[in-house]
Amino acid sequence: MITKQGIYCPEVYGDPALLYPFFYRPNVKKQYKLGIIPHYTDKENYLLNKFKDTPDILIIDILSGVNKVVEDICRCELIASSSLHGIIASDAYDIPSIWIEFSDRVVGNGFKFFDYFESVNRYNEKPLNITEETTLKDIYNRFHDYKIDIDLKKLIDSCPFLEKTQEKN
Repeated sequence: MITKQGIYCPEVYGDPALLYPFFYRPNVKKQYKLGIIPHYTDKENYLLNKFKDTPDILIIDILSGVNKVVEDICRCELIASSSLHGIIASDAYDIPSIWIEFSDRVVGNGFKFFDYFESVNRYNEKPLNITEETTLKDIYNRFHDYKIDIDLKKLIDSCPFLEKTQEKN
């Protein structure tokens, strides 16, 4: 889309959060069938109440610190998130995720989600709008098999915050 408009796009791009498993691997067991990660603007949304008391669902606070969020994600078999970094972290740790929306409070009309999905070849992703009528079956039916497709080695090699060392002969 960008290159079609004559704008330069680097050959290597991707969200650095995909590299986090190289630095942190939590030692946790699966405890929940589903983790729900609301965007911080959705954290108090009343629609979350319908899931809070379900024993095999964990509501994950995206503001609870990076390692805690990653540990909670890794405790879940599946992730439904209205937070983009909830989806990215799930992808980084090979946990299937879907994009959900509780409200229109996340700015950008989905652009950042579409941008990320394109970068890892997850095409045709659309959010599941969570309403009072949405059931767990609706959420579970939204999951599908996919594998992210991105060359993490190229991303690491281009990463500006990683110190590069030269091999000595």
